[in-house]
Amino acid sequence: MAARRGGRRPAACSRPRNRPRSPGRPRRGPGSVAVIAADPRVGSLAGALQAAGLPHGAPGSDARLTLVPVTLSKGLEFDHVIVVEPARIAAAEARGLHRLYVALTRAVSRLTVLHAGPLPAPLRAR
Repeated sequence: MAARRGGRRPAACSRPRNRPRSPGRPRRGPGSVAVIAADPRVGSLAGALQAAGLPHGAPGSDARLTLVPVTLSKGLEFDHVIVVEPARIAAAEARGLHRLYVALTRAVSRLTVLHAGPLPAPLRAR
């Protein structure tokens, strides 16, 4: 589900090599992937990624796979975003649905929502 003006689908874009990167934007190479989860889940997800042999970094690193606590996701962008257990993000604090919205809009070209529990009401099909 994407809310974009004109009904256009998300698409990857590039900038000329000689054009400087905007200040405040972390450097992301082609194919950057972020796993965004509720802050309390990040530690266990880091352990699972490490056990699976998947190298990852923290926000601001040049790692292809970045593990991001939802509270740090604002202002970041990635080619592919995987949002883990959106209901836990929504329930974690009073601003939980706002944080979930931010997480769901970090993807430039691809979004995956990974959940075992029910989705929060705003994400359920009507």
